[in-house]
Amino acid sequence: KIRDLESELGGAESRLKEAEGTLEETTTRLEGEAEQLRKELQEKKEEMEGKVASLKEDLRAKGEEMDRTVEEMGKSFTQLEARMDENNNTAANKLAALKLEHENAVEEHTTVMQGKDEILQQIRKELQSTIETCKERLDQEKKLAEEK
Repeated sequence: KIRDLESELGGAESRLKEAEGTLEETTTRLEGEAEQLRKELQEKKEEMEGKVASLKEDLRAKGEEMDRTVEEMGKSFTQLEARMDENNNTAANKLAALKLEHENAVEEHTTVMQGKDEILQQIRKELQSTIETCKERLDQEKKLAEEK
């Protein structure tokens, strides 16, 4: 029985050594795989950090560009607003000048029309006076002719 137990113990020790060898191989293989995965993960991390840094730089540059664009648009708007104000002032001044010119023209026309009316009345009076004078002479000449 002791031999059977020794034999069994020897087999168990042999299997234990074999299992320890397999365990050691598996551990070594897994440690190698873990190391490889750590390296790949570190590479991916560095790659991602590079991409993130690049994206941050792109965003910063685009932000600055947008800030410049907004600033330029603000300046353009201010300039356009100033030109519009200037054009409005010019138009208002021209309109005021045209109104004044129109008022002067109306006043001048009124004055001319009044002068024309006065001249026509004067001409009518003179014509009426001339007609009356002519009638009187005609009447006198008729009387003289009748007397002869």
